[in-house]
Amino acid sequence: MKQHLIKYNLISLIGGIIVYFIHFYALKLTGIQLPFGLMGIYVFFAITSIIVISGVELLFSVMPNTAGYGFLVGIFLKIGVFMILFLGGSLADLQLTLIHKFSILIPLFFYMSVEAMSVIKRLKHV
Repeated sequence: MKQHLIKYNLISLIGGIIVYFIHFYALKLTGIQLPFGLMGIYVFFAITSIIVISGVELLFSVMPNTAGYGFLVGIFLKIGVFMILFLGGSLADLQLTLIHKFSILIPLFFYMSVEAMSVIKRLKHV
């Protein structure tokens, strides 16, 4: 359990840093200015990814058959909190173009794929 938790949390953190720098420099090379802080989006998704991975791992150690449902609840809560904090707050007044929306979706899909890989790997050992 401990190795799985550490492995996927490290993949989430190190991979997130790598994806952030690639994303940041790609935007810089193309001259695209985002009306929001890209770092804040990545930090939010990194923290929630660690919470979801750790929560599912804890739930798996207590009730292995319900870990998949815990993952779904974690994803819905993450998206809900993101919408309240960012889309209901700082991003609500902005007119976001397609590139701006993709800049939000890139970290979302990266961290969700790491979480999904973690859960799939864990549920294979039920």
